[in-house]
This record gives sequence, structure tokens and C-alpha cells, in this order.
Amino acid sequence: MIKLGRYIPVFSENARGKARNLSASGVDDWLLRLPREQGIYLASENSPYDHAEDDYDSQYGHSDADAIERTIGRFILDAAGSVPETVLEVACGTGHLTASLLHDGRIRRLVASDASGRFLEITKRKVASLAARDRLDLVRLADTDFDAIPAGVFDAIMMRSALHHFVDFKGVAATLVKKLKPGGALLMLEPRADFHIAGSLILKCAKAKAVQMGLPWTEAHEHHAGDFISAAEFYLNRTCDKTRAEDKYVFHIDELMEIAHLTGTHLKCLGGEYRSTFSSNFHDFMRYCMRYDQSVLNDIMEAAKDELAFMDRAYETKPRYAAAEWFMFRRE
Repeated sequence: MIKLGRYIPVFSENARGKARNLSASGVDDWLLRLPREQGIYLASENSPYDHAEDDYDSQYGHSDADAIERTIGRFILDAAGSVPETVLEVACGTGHLTASLLHDGRIRRLVASDASGRFLEITKRKVASLAARDRLDLVRLADTDFDAIPAGVFDAIMMRSALHHFVDFKGVAATLVKKLKPGGALLMLEPRADFHIAGSLILKCAKAKAVQMGLPWTEAHEHHAGDFISAAEFYLNRTCDKTRAEDKYVFHIDELMEIAHLTGTHLKCLGGEYRSTFSSNFHDFMRYCMRYDQSVLNDIMEAAKDELAFMDRAYETKPRYAAAEWFMFRRE
């Protein structure tokens, strides 16, 4: 039976102090067995990202001016309904989530990990100005060594846009859930299949609507629209070989429910981290993730304005709908 539910605090108030000490000691026991270089614990060999790590933030429209996202950490913890004491972040990348959680300040111990040493260096630099930086440990950790994560130590494990990089995403999720304390939670932001299906249909309609409205539809428009549709078809495919692809999947809700069933966890949908409209999500995804030329995107937004307005109205009372959504799997 699939269990849907609310995150219940891991410990009662009477047991909280003792549990905190056990958590701290378990984390330290793990980390102190590892070699350390320049403030980073080394649990795995270095595995550079497929693309230049230093350009990663700019690819998604992040600049030095907004290097620390100030709302995501608060959103996740508030939506979860409880604040975990000790957290492991998997695949932290450039520290977008790491910095936001530290800026929020409620988590007592955060261990941020990534397979790329360069990503960890960027994360270390990004959090340097934060008062809570002393609560952070950085670990170079690849998925091949997830089994070495100590069990029963972490109240929560978090991943922001990481599960879709793993071919065996169900196996990875199951491994991480097993590492949690009883009552602990695996929280993840992942792309939704619904958005990619709806977005593809909107782009297919936009070409015909552009002709009707007398708007341009050039080779550039066709190229941009085709890029997204082709990518969506690949992400939605469950039969082709995805081994060499960086981004492999977008997820159907029933696939996440299967993970909950497989791991014996309660599944809760927390929503999109920015709580914006579908049309805003559509615009930003095409602009930053798909690298659409702004003038081409303006034409597409105009051609598809009726369809986008419909989507906005359809989800007006359910603002969680987004290109990606946070999900929580809580152990009993």
C-alpha cells in the first residue's frame, strides 16, 4: 500500500538532546575516518562534472549578486513541517541549496557532499560569509560509495535536482532511505513529467498560432521549440539507453509512488520552491535551462498566451505545479 502523509518529528522533546548527541557522534565517527584536504573530507575519488563547474551557476541565470538563494531553505523546512537536526545533502553542486539552508539557520549540522571536488570548492566559497558556516562539513562522495554512508545517523537526506542523473534512480533512492534514522526523511527536488508534456503540447500549438496571429516563425523558432520537444521525448522514454546522458529523466507521480512503496515510506508533495505560475515556470525554464533567445521566447509566449493563461487558471488554487517539485519520503 502506498502511504501518503505528513512529516512527523523524528524525536520527542524528552529524547531530543540524547538523539542529537548520538547524531553528532555518528557523523564525526564517519568523517574522522576519512582523509581531508583543504577542509574537504575525501570519501571518493574525484569525479568532475560533465560540464565546466565554474559556469554552472550562470547557465541557470544565477549571478554573484544572487549567489545565496535566501528563500529555498526556509520553504523546504516549512513545507516539511519539521526541522531535522542533522542533514546530509547529496550532489550539492555549487551549493545553491547548501547556502540557503545555512542562511535559514535552523539546521544544527549539515554535511554537503558531491562527487566533484571543484563543486565543493565553489560551495565552500559561496558559504564563506554566512554565520552558520561552522555547522557545515564538506565531503567528496560519489554514488558508487553511497553504501559507505553511516546508517541511522541522519534525520534527513536532501537532493536538489540530482535523482534524474542516476540510471537506477529507484535503487539510489532506496539506498539513501535505508541510511536514514527511523522517522527520517529523504527530500528531493525533481523535474515533473507533467510540465514537459504540457510544455511540448504548448510549443506544438505555438507554431500554428503564430501563423494565425501573424507572428514570426523562423528556423530559430523551429529549432528552439524542437529542442525542448526532443528533450522531453528523451526524458519521458523508459526503454532507451541513458547511460551517457547527463539529464536522464523527468518523473511521473506514479514513479515516485513506486519509490514510496519500495522503501516503505510516506510520500508528500511539497510543491515548487518558488511558488510561481505555470507561465512564469515555462518562461524561465525555456530562457535559462533551454537557452532560448529572448526575442524568440517573446514571440512564443505571445503565440501561446491563451494556452499559458489556461494553465495558470487551472493551477490557480494549486500553485505547487512547476517544472520541478519538492517531494518528501518519510521513514516510519
